[in-house]
Amino acid sequence: EIASVPMRLGFRAKFFVAGVTLVAVANLASGLYLDVQLSGWLRKRIEDDLLAHAGSAAELLRRLPPNTPVAEIDGVADRLAKATRARVTIIASDGRVLGDSKVAAAALAKLTNHLQRPEIRMARVARKGVARRYSETLSTEMVYVALRYRADGSVVRVATPLAKEQEVLAGMRWLLLMTGLLTLAAVVLLAAFGSRAFSRTLRELVDNSRAILAGQARRIQVHSRDEIAHLAGSFNILAEELESNVNQLASERATMEAVLEGMSESVLALD
Repeated sequence: EIASVPMRLGFRAKFFVAGVTLVAVANLASGLYLDVQLSGWLRKRIEDDLLAHAGSAAELLRRLPPNTPVAEIDGVADRLAKATRARVTIIASDGRVLGDSKVAAAALAKLTNHLQRPEIRMARVARKGVARRYSETLSTEMVYVALRYRADGSVVRVATPLAKEQEVLAGMRWLLLMTGLLTLAAVVLLAAFGSRAFSRTLRELVDNSRAILAGQARRIQVHSRDEIAHLAGSFNILAEELESNVNQLASERATMEAVLEGMSESVLALD
């Protein structure tokens, strides 16, 4: 006897959970991968934009005479900042700040020497320097790109708050999260319908097996061409063969009973 299988709570649940879990893991893996890729892309994009702004500023500063007054240099920094929407700082070869778009000209002399700033040191040696660090002047995390614009070591630096990068990255992550949730919701619906249709066919196979054992062969309706459909077709063939064999045995039994009945009548007539 075929044992009762809790198809509704067993197979369907396993099929559903397996499908949803697989998609959830795939979404998580792809989300982490995209997050890393987007973070790297955004970081490089911001640094490239700052470098382009620094290059434009360097071209303009090279045209200024070496003895240009600090007030005029600071005015150039302010105009460059408005054009680039970034903080622009101009540093002399000895580390003095000659102009800063975030600091008034009168307060420039109070700023600490910038010669040991990491991006400034890199720019003086390799022409370009990039750093992400805390700004003591603005009291916030900043992304700095510095560019040497004169052979004496004078540097122009362009910077933007790291919060802007984090804001854009947060928007991208939110978009990835919503896309993943919508995908998961769609998969949940598809898995629910798929598991229901799949388990219905298997349930028909089990019911047909029980019917065959009870001598009530039934046919399973096949609506697809997958492996389950082939299995259902095999059950239908088995049911047809069993029905044919049963009919043949019944016919042979009836013939045998008729022969035995005729022999019994002959014996009685002889008596």
